Amino acid sequence: MPQGYMPSPPLHMPSPPVHMPSPQGYIPSPQGYIPSPPAESSESREGASPGTRLPHVASNSAKTRFGQIALHHTLVNRRAPTQKPFSVRFNGSFRGRQTRPTPFHGQLSNIIGIPTSKRTQEQAASLNIPLSTLDSHPHIDLAIDGADEVDPNLDLVKGRGGALLREKMVEAASSSFIVVADDSKLVSGLGGSGLAMPVEVVQFCWKYNLVRLQGLFKELGCEAKLRLDGSEKPYVTDNGNYIVDLYFQNPIKDGFGAGKEISALEGVVEHGLFLGMATSVIIAGKTGVEIMTK
Repeated sequence: MPQGYMPSPPLHMPSPPVHMPSPQGYIPSPQGYIPSPPAESSESREGASPGTRLPHVASNSAKTRFGQIALHHTLVNRRAPTQKPFSVRFNGSFRGRQTRPTPFHGQLSNIIGIPTSKRTQEQAASLNIPLSTLDSHPHIDLAIDGADEVDPNLDLVKGRGGALLREKMVEAASSSFIVVADDSKLVSGLGGSGLAMPVEVVQFCWKYNLVRLQGLFKELGCEAKLRLDGSEKPYVTDNGNYIVDLYFQNPIKDGFGAGKEISALEGVVEHGLFLGMATSVIIAGKTGVEIMTK
């Protein structure tokens, strides 16, 4: 061997393993690194235990970051139409003071939002987000929303924020309905969390319907309570109705059957069982994000 000569290493010599930590503020997902949800305070919990008032969602709710994940997941799989506005439905999970750029800042245009509550409409208007209604846009491209419960069939309990009627109307008109939630919302059966399953009822003879609703699910240990606001007065929806919250000791066995029985009661406006509506569910946990589809 000539002096000073060293043989070259094999062309396919394996490189030593290198640990690559996740970028700060991001977590791994099937699509690569995506924004990680912020830690939630105890005030950001949705829903209410029996006998307590429903608190407002805190301004640092992780739904905002989850919504970004859902929007990214959707846009990387389908291109927003260029010949007409890309209509999206959104809830009140963002806050007026959260105006910092997102990972998609400057990349989205020609989007029209369909709010499902007066509060969201006011917040969106303050941020100059173009808004419309189902009257003008009866067909929606995308709905992104959270859920209070998600079962293995991707059926949902929603409406603990009080906007179940408008949410269901708009999401039923959407071509794609993506749900974003954390893994604490997963249940084996709807009603299994023990928290509220809301039913919107007219004010007229609300107690009559409260008794009837509780009687429908007596075998499941159901307790019905009228929802109260912060002043200990009946909570009134944007539609001028009351909400009766149902609390189950045992999960609902037949969601579709339960929904039909509830809807058959005169004076019931809508219920919080969202059945067969979600096209996919994005679940965020401590180790990453999982995308569930049927």
